[in-house]
This record gives sequence, C-alpha cells and structure tokens, in this order.
Amino acid sequence: MKKPKISKDFTVEDIRKIRDYDAERMEGWTAEQIIKDTQDKTRELLEYLEQNKSKKVSVVC
Repeated sequence: MKKPKISKDFTVEDIRKIRDYDAERMEGWTAEQIIKDTQDKTRELLEYLEQNKSKKVSVVC
C-alpha cells in the first residue's frame, strides 16, 4: 500500500484518496488502535505547525 499522491490544489479527489488509503491501512484495527493512531498523527501535526508558525503561508481563495 503506497501513500496517495496529493495534488498541490488539494481537491475533493485528493480527500477521497486519503480516505481510501486510511481505510485500507486501518482494516482490522480496533477502535482503540484507530484512536491512538489519530491522536499520534494529530500530535505530529501540531508539533509541525508550531515549528513552522513563523513561516509565511500564502492562501488562495
């Protein structure tokens, strides 16, 4: 199972790819395992955002 390639525009199709990837990756997991994985990934994301908060981010609306 390979991580999905996400486009720079982050489209609805990208969200579907991520959901399919996660569903396949977590197949057979218990609820506790899914919760722990989600918490771990959230912690990683928060640390990344904290480290990079001073960097300017351009947003296209």
